[in-house]
Amino acid sequence: MKLRSLSSRIAWMLAVAVTLIVGSAGLLMDHLIDAQLRQRFDASLLSQAHALAALVEVDGRGPDMEDLRHIPSRLLLGDQHAAYAVRCDGSYRMQSQPPPRRYPPDWLQSASAQPQFADLSVSEHDLRAVWFRFQPGQGDARAGAGMASCSMILLQPSQELDDILVALDLILLTVPLLALMAVIVLTPALVRRGLQPLADLGERMSTIGPSEPDARLPSGETHELVPLVDRFNAVLERMQAGMQRERRFAGALAHETRTRLAELRTLVDVELRHPSGRPVPQVLAEIGTIGGELEDTVTGLLLLTRLEAGIETIRWQRMDLADVVHRQVEAVGELTRLRQIRIELSAAPAPVSLVGDASVFGIVLGNLLRNAAAYAPRGSKVRLAWNTTMLELDNDAPELSEDDVAQFGIRYWRKAPHDMDHAHAGLGLSLAYAAAAALELDLSFTLGKGHRLLARLAWPDARVI
Repeated sequence: MKLRSLSSRIAWMLAVAVTLIVGSAGLLMDHLIDAQLRQRFDASLLSQAHALAALVEVDGRGPDMEDLRHIPSRLLLGDQHAAYAVRCDGSYRMQSQPPPRRYPPDWLQSASAQPQFADLSVSEHDLRAVWFRFQPGQGDARAGAGMASCSMILLQPSQELDDILVALDLILLTVPLLALMAVIVLTPALVRRGLQPLADLGERMSTIGPSEPDARLPSGETHELVPLVDRFNAVLERMQAGMQRERRFAGALAHETRTRLAELRTLVDVELRHPSGRPVPQVLAEIGTIGGELEDTVTGLLLLTRLEAGIETIRWQRMDLADVVHRQVEAVGELTRLRQIRIELSAAPAPVSLVGDASVFGIVLGNLLRNAAAYAPRGSKVRLAWNTTMLELDNDAPELSEDDVAQFGIRYWRKAPHDMDHAHAGLGLSLAYAAAAALELDLSFTLGKGHRLLARLAWPDARVI
């Protein structure tokens, strides 16, 4: 049975658990009570048998059982169905009136000083029997030490005990059953009442949405719900931070796209209405530059999406690290000349060849170089060094803080320097991180003394050829 309601599921589990526990406890109690009452019944039966045995005496002529003959059985035993029998060595015997109608098999042969018990059934009467062997008392001084011993058996109805046990069984069955029924009836309502704070929490959750991004769940008094509330509030804070980053990114991307399109439209309108007289190839080159920048932005977004989704195919092959470095340095040559940035290369003593994808590796290194060339102070130096285990790139970054470095790689984060000609969407380091993850490389940033930013790209030894 599949229960969809949490309260119904808890109520069902509690009902099953209580039924099993109370049922097992009832059976154990019934067993212990039955054993205790039967033990007491046997003790009483044995006491009566010892009392009968005490009336048997021995004199010079042998066992004397006259006292038993003169005492009616009902006065001694208290039950009309009780009966006894005494057998002594020789022909001495004595029995009640009426005598026992049935004996346990071989009771005379099995009689010993240790009492033995057995259950018998005679004429729809359940009897309990006890028998043992004893030495009769000495009637006078002439009784010798080697006189004969006797065996005695006493039978008494156990119907009264059985009736008590049946009544106790009914009590032990009825009372727990009624208690179980009460538990089964009350448990769902009690569980629902106990889970009311959870239902209230769900109601408060339903009121939180995009229209109220600053809304948070209040800390309740229910101890078990405090971690849930804290984690839900933490998720809301992360979602709010993500939404803010996305809005900033959307604003920056829209601004950059509008700026490029506005430049194109203005350039075309000005040339149509007020021709500048510049050569057509020069005008087209300017239009191509603006379109290329816009295309780079869209291409970067698509590539980042493919890398993060694992769609981009990695072509594993041998690549020369120095060759990749020089190509990427040449690719940022125009930016470095514009901002008068000097790139200092420090190559490994021996050529380094890696197993990887040169184009994807170029995305990582190219974005690191462009980031350094764009953010380093004008006229400063960027150092690029590599060996067989890692590649390091460091540059001056006076405007960065430790908090800024912690934001590196976040898709929509950016920090534009003061002398940049236009804002950018902040995709460079996101692309670098995504491409490094695709190549299974370790990319990290550290802000050292003097606000010197160090970017380290490390690879496992197995990648080195």
